[in-house]
Amino acid sequence: MLENRDAWLDLVFRMEGGYSNHPDDPGRATNLGITQATLTAWRGEVCGPEEVKCLLEEEARDIYLSRYWGVMRGDQLPSGLDLYACDFAVNSGPARAAKILQEISGAKADSFIGPNTMAAIRAKAPLQLLLDYHAARMDYLIGLSTWDTFGKGWTNRCNKVLALARAKIDHKPTLTAMVNSKIVAGASVGVASAATVVVSTPPGQWAQMWDTARGVLDQLPGLAGGLPDALKSAEPGMRATIEHGQQVAADPGLAGHIGALVMLGSALYTIWRRYKQFSKGKV
Repeated sequence: MLENRDAWLDLVFRMEGGYSNHPDDPGRATNLGITQATLTAWRGEVCGPEEVKCLLEEEARDIYLSRYWGVMRGDQLPSGLDLYACDFAVNSGPARAAKILQEISGAKADSFIGPNTMAAIRAKAPLQLLLDYHAARMDYLIGLSTWDTFGKGWTNRCNKVLALARAKIDHKPTLTAMVNSKIVAGASVGVASAATVVVSTPPGQWAQMWDTARGVLDQLPGLAGGLPDALKSAEPGMRATIEHGQQVAADPGLAGHIGALVMLGSALYTIWRRYKQFSKGKV
């Protein structure tokens, strides 16, 4: 997800550290996680250890976003899986990370994450997919000839990334994040507001209540980070709900109360469904 870009970059820079040139490392000279071969390909000219040693974080950031986050479709992957997949790509290469992700998700293993792969990923339970991915990654690393040299460090790294990825999956979206998502787009907020109006406002005050609420929100543009615009986008549906609500509330006795409760239940169900889609990364 787009909102996890900075968290992923911070993670990578913490994991990779500074300059190293281990004789057993196939990447040879490495700085900020960028190998000599990667820097050579990025700049389009041969780079030696000295050029790698002088690499600045700003350029490393551009390389990571272009050649790893972008290639792995980090902006579109579900929250948590994006961090883990892109870290795998840095550690073992995007082609390997993508292919293993496709294998465990049931997509065609061609090392290219496109619409079909994304659909297969989103059809899986996020946490189970992450755990399966972690297990497959460890199996791959254990099979490498350099496991005896780097295995302990790789294991620590994978476990740390897994913990952060799990936290992102378990994270409950805030109202601010939800109203800024394409799926929620203010609709759930509007439905919830409509339900509240239906069950709490006396008959005859529906239109005035809406106009007053919108007027107040217009004066508080920072409230809930986009909530006013979300409510405005929901206005047509909101007004229709209000008109129906007026009729329901006007019904006498038990029938009116039952109608209001049915509307409230429908509103809550709509919110729950959209929340589930949002939490799975379908923004």
